[in-house]
Amino acid sequence: MNLEDRTIPLDSYNDDGTLQLDTHNLYGAMQTMATHDYFKYILKKRPMIIGRSAFAGSGKFGSRWHGDNYSTSQYMAMSVVGVMADNIAGIPLSGADICGFNGDTTTELCGRWYTVGAFYPFSRNHNSFDAVSQEPYLFDEAYDKFSVTWLDIIRNAMQQKMSMIKYYYSEMSHVQRFGGAFFKPLFFDYPNDGADIYSHQNRNIMLGSHIKLGLLSDFGKGTTNYNLYTPKGLWCDIFGRKGTKMCIQQKESGTFIDSQYPFDYRIQLKEGSIIPIQNSDNRNQRFKALTTRDLQNNPIEVHILPNCTDTTTDCIATGIYHNDDGETLNTTAYNRYQWMYTQPQGINPATLTFSIPNKQTVGEHINANDWFYAVQIYNAAAWGLNTAYSVALHTEDGSIINM
Repeated sequence: MNLEDRTIPLDSYNDDGTLQLDTHNLYGAMQTMATHDYFKYILKKRPMIIGRSAFAGSGKFGSRWHGDNYSTSQYMAMSVVGVMADNIAGIPLSGADICGFNGDTTTELCGRWYTVGAFYPFSRNHNSFDAVSQEPYLFDEAYDKFSVTWLDIIRNAMQQKMSMIKYYYSEMSHVQRFGGAFFKPLFFDYPNDGADIYSHQNRNIMLGSHIKLGLLSDFGKGTTNYNLYTPKGLWCDIFGRKGTKMCIQQKESGTFIDSQYPFDYRIQLKEGSIIPIQNSDNRNQRFKALTTRDLQNNPIEVHILPNCTDTTTDCIATGIYHNDDGETLNTTAYNRYQWMYTQPQGINPATLTFSIPNKQTVGEHINANDWFYAVQIYNAAAWGLNTAYSVALHTEDGSIINM
């Protein structure tokens, strides 16, 4: 890749004597800054800006996509570490052109790319005018080993991303307030693991503090299977769970063999976690959602995977949840909840406790996202929780409501 292709040579000097190598992309970043100020001071709304040029500090004013990539599996694999690099540089809302921009995509490549790109923080299908069309609805042919179509695979990935929007939003708001990265390599959270954790970073991603994403972003023709690295601990699939079957107790950090199919991916909840999820798969017509604005009209589900590793204390899980209207500039107009869950060790614990030990709120609900619809406890059968429990709600004024 030539850094001087269709641009000013990097060893040239600007009129003020500065070297182009030191100032390249500064003009584009200043365009982002000017647009940011227009949103903030003229429209009085929160900026939503996606730029291609980026310079040091760009993440304060806007977000980024990776520019004109190519419709190849190599570029699909590189996009993952590219989004990681943006996050490390302080630009958490980042993504690449799904299915590729230059050149003609194929049905399989575009379907596979959606299982990768749907989980970018910023997801967009973007195409060159002189390439074949790549709208998802065009890929309704069946995968050769199943009756499932590539359109089904694309739709499933997009719906699962929609289900996790409030988690993405909460975790990225935490990054905005306290620093860090959202879409990051595993060694950020597991720095003491061995050398294997540094291999194939394009397959293994931490989404915030609680979700591990495993991708086959570099799946090649003729490959029979791929290893996905799994840190030590209990990990449960968020989607498609059937009792305890989709939970993995990794006794030592290492790998497990994933499926051989090129469109497979794993979205796993880390033990000790509480996250918000929404049912946006349209099977429940009561909570049908096709856009993120629709999601604001739906309540959330609370998903919990307790950590029972320390047998001298109760099993525990924690999480944060942030909700606002998505547009306000008022930095205090939000509802932010700190969640905690505990259960006694052993089988058939008598009492399960979900509490909100700390919250910052505007004093009222902002939209339907402040309402809880359901609570799901993962791996419940392993602790004998698959029995009937009575529920009592303890309110802030000290009253108890039996439900």
